[in-house]
Amino acid sequence: MVSMLLCQRESYVREAAFEVLASGILDKLAATPSPKPNSPPPRTPSPACDARMAWVETADSVLFAESGGQPGDRGAVVDARGRCLPCVAAERREGRVRHMLALEGQEEMPPAAGESVTVRVDWERRYDHMQQHTAQHLFSALAHALRGLVTVGWALHADRTVVELAADALTAEDVAAVENAANEAIRSRAEVTAEIVPRDKLHSIPLLRSRGATPTEGDLRVVTIAGLDASTCGGTHVANTAELQALQVLDTARGRRGTVRVSFLAGGRVLRHAAAVHERERTLGRLLCCEPEGIVARAEATLAEVTSLTRQRKRLCLDLAQHVGTQLVADAQHGGDVVCALHCAGADMDFLQAVAAVAADALTNRMLLLTASESPEEGASGPGVFLVVGPPALVQCALPVVLRELHGKGGGKGGRAQGRCTAVEQHAAAVTAVRGTVAAK
Repeated sequence: MVSMLLCQRESYVREAAFEVLASGILDKLAATPSPKPNSPPPRTPSPACDARMAWVETADSVLFAESGGQPGDRGAVVDARGRCLPCVAAERREGRVRHMLALEGQEEMPPAAGESVTVRVDWERRYDHMQQHTAQHLFSALAHALRGLVTVGWALHADRTVVELAADALTAEDVAAVENAANEAIRSRAEVTAEIVPRDKLHSIPLLRSRGATPTEGDLRVVTIAGLDASTCGGTHVANTAELQALQVLDTARGRRGTVRVSFLAGGRVLRHAAAVHERERTLGRLLCCEPEGIVARAEATLAEVTSLTRQRKRLCLDLAQHVGTQLVADAQHGGDVVCALHCAGADMDFLQAVAAVAADALTNRMLLLTASESPEEGASGPGVFLVVGPPALVQCALPVVLRELHGKGGGKGGRAQGRCTAVEQHAAAVTAVRGTVAAK
């Protein structure tokens, strides 16, 4: 006989009392196992690193242990002294349920064996999982019934449920047909039941689906949506499709070879999503000074205007860089300094490259040391960029000095080096140091 937990027999029970069969402190190394290569992060977040972890084992629980694509429940364990200990996970262990507890203080100890504790489930999270899991059964059943699409995998995420269907592609009509049928089934108030079925009776259940391997011995739990689906499953489910409220497909994407992933929302997630979309729409309407119906057109017009202005800015920056480069050449030709320096506030590397393109050809035997700060304020301190251009021997001699004075990182080959720095305000000091180094050489 399949051993079912209370949460599977009665999914709507929110708390119940149990006797502690064993308890202990969990070693930190055991609490945070090393992930396997390329494995996804665990669904249950690790507790704070300074929290002590403990465990208590009971014969039964209202908390569902992660299984079959459904994340495990969270909740709390309340002992006889009234302590409410957060339960971050539950797992099945040799016929028992181990509840993983977060202890607040270093002296805290878990309830001892023989004590009675009350286990409470995080109901809001549990009910959300019940809605999403039942919605997955419904969606998969209708995808198969209407389009012959077989579900080969599914995942219940915090923000969406994903069903993986065996198909090379899905049309918009395919998606709409299944989504509409699902919402019609929700309105039909079909009953959802779970029962233990002897293996030799499975063949008599109409509409039975079973993805993946099933035990070779023992009875199986079958979840049935009246008139629509029957699936072997150990998860928690709502009692009626009406509790799903609505199902909304978000998008589709190519999955593994020969599969398509369909993301959807159900139940309270649909309502929260609608509220969030409505709030974003109101905010965008206010920012763009238009009614909701005009947001797309106004956004497209604004984007086109920004694109045009960006192009104009680039042309103006290029013209300015050419002017600055020409002026740098003129100033250098009136002096005899080997190092020609320039600092530009509020510029970037592209601007410095454009300046260098004009000046370097005219100053073939000299070295350019150009810097630019992110801030448009003259004399601003902080991050920036630098560019050194000139004869290779001079550039390679000057680069270590520039990196030291500007607190920079970068490099280059031959007669060109560039990088980023965190002390661009040291431009003058860097120029002085470079000139001294070059003179000494």
